[in-house]
Amino acid sequence: MMRSIAIRLRSALPLLSLFLVACAAETPAPTAAGAAAAPDDAAILRAEQDYTDFVVATSPEHATILGLHARDGELDDRSLAAWNAMVAREEAMLKDLQARFASPRASLTARTDLTILEHTLAVDVYWQRARRPLETQPDVYAAPLDAIFTMTARDYAPAAVRAHAVLARLAGIPAVVAAAKAN
Repeated sequence: MMRSIAIRLRSALPLLSLFLVACAAETPAPTAAGAAAAPDDAAILRAEQDYTDFVVATSPEHATILGLHARDGELDDRSLAAWNAMVAREEAMLKDLQARFASPRASLTARTDLTILEHTLAVDVYWQRARRPLETQPDVYAAPLDAIFTMTARDYAPAAVRAHAVLARLAGIPAVVAAAKAN
C-alpha cells in the first residue's frame, strides 16, 4: 500500500510542478515599477520553462500526459546511462537554481514558483538516487502504456495523427522490454 502511494506521489510531483508553472505563465506581465522591484521574476520564469523543456526532452511519455504533443511518437529512454544522465542533469539544474537565486529579488508568486521548482527537483533527485526505479520497480517498464492510453483517450488531434503516434510508440516497446531485461 505504501509503495503504491509513494509511486503515485513520485509520479504526481513533476505534473504538479508543471501545472503550477503553466498557471504562473498565465499571469500578466509586470509593469516597469514591478519589474524594478522584482528583477529575478523573468529569470525564474525562464528556469520554469527550462524545466518544462527538460521534461519534454527526457520524458516524451510525461510530456504527452501533460498535453505537450511534440514527441508523441517517442518513448522514454530507459537505459541506465540515459537515466543516470537525466538525474545528473536534474541535480545540476537544482544546484544552478540554488546558486543563482540564493537570495531572490522576486515577487511572491515567482518566489513560490521557485520554491516549488527547487523542491520538485530535490525530491526527484533524492527519489531516483535512493530508489533506483529502473532496477527495483518493474512497473516503470509498463509506463508507456499510460501514455498510449492518454493518446487514445484524449481528442487533441485527428484520430489518424494520434493512431500514427500510437503505432510509433508500439514499435518502440521491444526496446523497453530489452531495457527491462538489461537493467
